[in-house]
Amino acid sequence: MSNEQTGRNSLFDLIGKMARQRYLLGERGFARLGLNHTEARILTLLSNEQEAPTQDALSSRLTVDRSNAGRALKSLEQRQLVLRMKDCADGRTSTVHLTEEGRKHALHIQAMRVEMAHTFFGTLTDEQADHIMKILDGAMRSSAEEESR
Repeated sequence: MSNEQTGRNSLFDLIGKMARQRYLLGERGFARLGLNHTEARILTLLSNEQEAPTQDALSSRLTVDRSNAGRALKSLEQRQLVLRMKDCADGRTSTVHLTEEGRKHALHIQAMRVEMAHTFFGTLTDEQADHIMKILDGAMRSSAEEESR
């Protein structure tokens, strides 16, 4: 095996470990708010939306199956963090809206994510992070191009 293949394999393994570590860090942080990862992601996505998305659109952006998204939305709705409303134009679909309490949670999640990133990357500078991002973004684009062929 060439050094290049070994380096790529090691990087691939490291990214997997980092993803798992990031997930666990998020789970611990979000648990302090009584949320799981999916619920926190929903609140974050909704806080960044200009218009209320449909439940299906939200589910596809989360890259989770509809039933998982539905359970998370039900839990958030029961805690009055989101509100699902039937679409006037199409009664078969629902749009999802943040409540005022949901907005407060989303702001808290945003602050937690900044702190988690600082904790996760320790002494890495913003310039180093930007450089790594450019390299990995290029690799992702290249990979996506390969997959589309």
